[in-house]
Amino acid sequence: PSPNPPAPRRSSRRELPTTPLIRVCPAARWRYPCPVLRNSAAILGLATAMLDSTPLVAITGQVPSTVLGTDAFQEVDVLGVTMPVVKHNFLVTKPEDIAPTLREAFALAREGRPGPVLVDITKDAQNAECDFLYEPCLGLRTYVPNRRASDESLERAAALLNTATRPLIIAGQGVVLSGAEEALLAIAEKIGAPVAWTL
Repeated sequence: PSPNPPAPRRSSRRELPTTPLIRVCPAARWRYPCPVLRNSAAILGLATAMLDSTPLVAITGQVPSTVLGTDAFQEVDVLGVTMPVVKHNFLVTKPEDIAPTLREAFALAREGRPGPVLVDITKDAQNAECDFLYEPCLGLRTYVPNRRASDESLERAAALLNTATRPLIIAGQGVVLSGAEEALLAIAEKIGAPVAWTL
């Protein structure tokens, strides 16, 4: 063995910043629009996040705004393709709209029932410059989720549980997100029902 082992090689690739909420794709560095959504696995990932109530913000690139809707090279209707599998999607065509749109997207992904939000940014908006002024998102005027079940739906659920001969509870991430584990356990023990968890 050599007394001086070689130093580990450093990767020339730049690590992309990540948080539990988002994986950042450097769309502004690509010459052409973001190819991520050309892969059906990306659509599957957004659909899974929607079904699992996982907050996620996907940022994609789009052709310049001047050629939107002309079937330009590599133009894809990302908003139309992803509409069924996201809470909301945005198309940004002006650089000054990028920051407020991303701020709203992050708030929307976490508000109410969490889920995926997609922001599609045109190439000219990515390459342009503008003044940046950060303003915190204090709430969304147009999105006011109903956080409580109605009394009628609760009574209907209780009646179904009371009349069930072999009840089974299938619980999902909503129980975890709302912190209702103890309430779920109390109901399961009271009616003697086994509990299964979704993936």
